[in-house]
Amino acid sequence: MQSVRFLLLITSSLFLYGCAVWSNQTGVTKIPADALDTKKTGVVILSTAAMQPCWDEIALAELYDSSNKGVGWLGKRVMMNHGSFISDFKTHYGTVSGLELKPGKYYFKPQISPTDYLSLGTKKEFDPVGFEVNAGEMVYIGELFLTNNCKRDSQLEVRDQYERDIEVAAKQNPSLIKQKPVKRLMELRGQIPAAE
Repeated sequence: MQSVRFLLLITSSLFLYGCAVWSNQTGVTKIPADALDTKKTGVVILSTAAMQPCWDEIALAELYDSSNKGVGWLGKRVMMNHGSFISDFKTHYGTVSGLELKPGKYYFKPQISPTDYLSLGTKKEFDPVGFEVNAGEMVYIGELFLTNNCKRDSQLEVRDQYERDIEVAAKQNPSLIKQKPVKRLMELRGQIPAAE
C-alpha cells in the first residue's frame, strides 16, 4: 500500500511538472536597473507574438554575435512561442523581452522545432534577423510575429509595436525604463549579417 501511495505521489508530481507554466527567462524583469549606468553595455527591448500558443512545436530565436561569422552563438535564446510560457498579453500570445548586450551587431536565428526531441520531425529555420546596439543605449528593435503560430507554413514578420511593448516593459521593470528607448527595428536578412 505504501508503494502505491509513493507511485501516485511521483505520478502526480510528474503530471504537474509537465503542465507547469514558466516565466519568460529573457523578460525585462531580468535586466538590472543600473544596466546602462556604466555605458559599457546597451539594452535591447523586443517582443515575440503569435495569435495562439503552440504546444506540439516550440518557436525560439537564438542570439548570435555578427563579428563571429556565424559560429558565435551567445548561449541566449528568446522564446517566441510555446504554451508553457506565460503570455504578457491578453489579446494574443506573446512576451516582451530584454537583453543586456555589449555594443555591436547581432542577429537572431529564429526556428520552429518539435518539442519531442526523439521525434523525426525537422526544424524550420527562418532567415536571420539583424540588429545593432550601442553603448549606454536602450533600443527597441520590434516584434517578431509568427503569422500562423508554429505551423510549417508560418512566416516571420518584424512589426512595430513600440508604444505597446514599452508600456509593458515599463510596468514590468519601472526602474529600467528611465527614458524613452530609441526605436531601430530589426531587419529580416537572407544571409548572416557581417560585422563591419
